[in-house]
Amino acid sequence: MKKGLAVVALLLLMAGCNDPSSVKEEFNREGQELTVSVLIVSSESEMKKVVWDYAEGLKGQALYSPDDNSCSIIIYKPKRIDDDATLTLGHELMHCLYGDYHK
Repeated sequence: MKKGLAVVALLLLMAGCNDPSSVKEEFNREGQELTVSVLIVSSESEMKKVVWDYAEGLKGQALYSPDDNSCSIIIYKPKRIDDDATLTLGHELMHCLYGDYHK
């Protein structure tokens, strides 16, 4: 039974590799020491003031600096656990690790 579940799990993982929405790494900073700073904003007008490339509906932004191996993340203030802001934080952290991975 356990072997069967392991095979199914492996097949699902392999199928995910062919998914067009899967992560396509521009670079990979796994295992590197990376300084991450997070700026939390509370309104759209505040977001517009602090991001470097605002687009309507923007939920967050990440900017990597190769000069000092740091990444700055800007997100809206979370209202509860696992809301849009906390999910966006993970999404933006992925940009710090993998670059523009979803284009």
